[in-house]
Amino acid sequence: MPRSLRAQVQALSVLPILGLGAVAICVSLVLTQQEVSQEASRNLQEVSHLLAATTRERSLTLQTQANLVANLPSLRIAMANKDPETIADRVRFFVNRTQADALIVTDDSGRMISQVGKVKGKTFDRDLKTLILRAADGKSAIGIVSQGGHLYAAASTPITSGSSTYTIGTLTALCLVGDSLAKQLRGGTSADLIFLWKGQVVGSSLPIRRLPKVGRLTPSRITLKGTQYVALATALPGSNPKLEADVVALRRYSDLAGPYQAFGSSFIMVLLVGLLIAGLFSRAVANGILKPLESLARSAQVVRDGSWPEALAVERQDEIGLLQSVFNDMTANLKKSTEQMLGLVDTDTLTGLNNHRKFKERLDQEVFRACMSNKPLILALIDIDRFAEYNEKFGHAGGDHALKTMAALLNDVSPDIAFLARYAGEEFAVMLPLNNLEGAEAIMQRLRELLQGKFQAPLTISVGIADVSTGASTGAALLLSAELALSRAKQLGRDRICRFDAVPGASSSDDPFQLQKFLQDSTLATIQALAGAVDAKDPYTQGHSVRVARYASDLAKYMGYPEAFVDLVYKTGTLHDVGKIGVPDSILAKPGRLEPEEQAIMETHPVLGELIVKKAPQLQEMLSGVRHHHERWDGRGYPDGIMGQKIPLLARFIAVADTFDAMTSNRPYRVALPENVALDEIKRGGGHQFDPEVAEEFVRMMKLHGYQRAA
Repeated sequence: MPRSLRAQVQALSVLPILGLGAVAICVSLVLTQQEVSQEASRNLQEVSHLLAATTRERSLTLQTQANLVANLPSLRIAMANKDPETIADRVRFFVNRTQADALIVTDDSGRMISQVGKVKGKTFDRDLKTLILRAADGKSAIGIVSQGGHLYAAASTPITSGSSTYTIGTLTALCLVGDSLAKQLRGGTSADLIFLWKGQVVGSSLPIRRLPKVGRLTPSRITLKGTQYVALATALPGSNPKLEADVVALRRYSDLAGPYQAFGSSFIMVLLVGLLIAGLFSRAVANGILKPLESLARSAQVVRDGSWPEALAVERQDEIGLLQSVFNDMTANLKKSTEQMLGLVDTDTLTGLNNHRKFKERLDQEVFRACMSNKPLILALIDIDRFAEYNEKFGHAGGDHALKTMAALLNDVSPDIAFLARYAGEEFAVMLPLNNLEGAEAIMQRLRELLQGKFQAPLTISVGIADVSTGASTGAALLLSAELALSRAKQLGRDRICRFDAVPGASSSDDPFQLQKFLQDSTLATIQALAGAVDAKDPYTQGHSVRVARYASDLAKYMGYPEAFVDLVYKTGTLHDVGKIGVPDSILAKPGRLEPEEQAIMETHPVLGELIVKKAPQLQEMLSGVRHHHERWDGRGYPDGIMGQKIPLLARFIAVADTFDAMTSNRPYRVALPENVALDEIKRGGGHQFDPEVAEEFVRMMKLHGYQRAA
């Protein structure tokens, strides 16, 4: 029977040697001090490295935001027109929408035109002037600079004339290197941070304004307000050595030395007592006990450093052998659990593809990389046609099998460089760097061919393809381009591949509907421009959206609704038909009754309109009016067939105004109805097509005020 560890220790113990105990105590104290110094050095160097990475990331983010602002058409036009008031207005508008504390605009020779935010001085310090001149020379630049007695992280970028690369000015974004940044960075580290400029404190996570001299190569012990710290200074990452900008990382000495001091005190007490009853262990004890313990400690150190050790060789049958076995099992289980958890963060559990969160994160990165390197990038969105019907027929198990099969086929046809993701329930996304539209179409066509005969019932796919060359300079814009192309594929009958450049208005050379501008600037003004372009497609309905907006908002005001709601009704009315941008002109302008297939395409315009408006976050309140203005009170409307009070109030106002204007407008197949006849129709539609109260109040308002068509 194996002897226990306790028995082995008791058998090998000898009388203590007091002298050895005294030596061990001294060695313990010396080692404690050395360990504190080494730990402080490692810790503070890690903080310095983290600060360097964070500072560079912040500078790159600042540069990205500066590039986006500099590329805005409104700023370019103001610069080209040499309009300082408009330039100042644009700069003030965007300084609060970036991470910058200040924005500076200069002309192409580096002379200041406008500056907004936390920055002082009419002339530029040397390093800031150098960055601006580099930008004026057509090259973006980042760095740490001084200005007006403060330090800033700066990113300067040229402002070009638009289609050409001619530089007409520069835009510089500044982020203050001060107390706020020090405190923010303090939250991600275990150390306090102090920024120095020419030896003076300009920013600190501690409430101090003076600092003793600190070592740059080895940690120094200093005292601040009665508290001892270990400090290490280094040049501020990204700064010019001549700028004399430093950052100092500080750790409380008590935090570093506390564990070792407590351990040292305990060790001394235990050693003094132990040396009274125990002595030296024999060579066999050293080989039999200490060696496996040392290997166990080394493995534990590997785990603490964030890696996974090799399994320990278990050769003993006592407690140490049991401890080694348990440690092996523990690290194996921990490694497996960690890998599973990390996989769940980025992976769709059903298909094994990247999930929606990982796709959105990667999309912005790939679009930025493609735009910066001027390399092609294709995005394809794939939707399984009528998947809900398939799922209902074969159950969730059959639906899950179809999704997994789809993912496997997508893997087979896609090149290794492709990024695949499950975008939504039955939608998949494929990013194809360094590819073109023709190559992407070939891949999707191959996928359509492989789908044949793979499922219990035939399944087809609709595919929308877009690339960054269509004006999509952000991830959101490229995604919208692909969504519009996918919507077009569905409108044309599904089971097909549609490119974004086939969507009406998507051509960069012939852009009557301003889709290119919308992809870059999805604001209310650009969406209203799209809606106006839709009206212009049909000469018989020109001004329709504005008239609907006026009728609906006047009705809301007449019924006593708040001014804010009246304004919302008006804005929604101006863009309620924006989704008709995706309806072919042949259908919009058809003089006779639409065929069932044509009517089905027409009825997609509320959903497409919602998709377009959704891309402007400030317009979220309008979505219900855009999507549901063709719903009916009796539930026979579209696109969702909702009824009664479930129809949003905003949509009920738009529905009455839209129908009235349609009836009182000339069409190719009929003349406009007289207003009194149209009002009788509205009244009869109350409780069937319209909210009865809204319909009744509309008729009363029109008759009471003698409302004229000129309104």
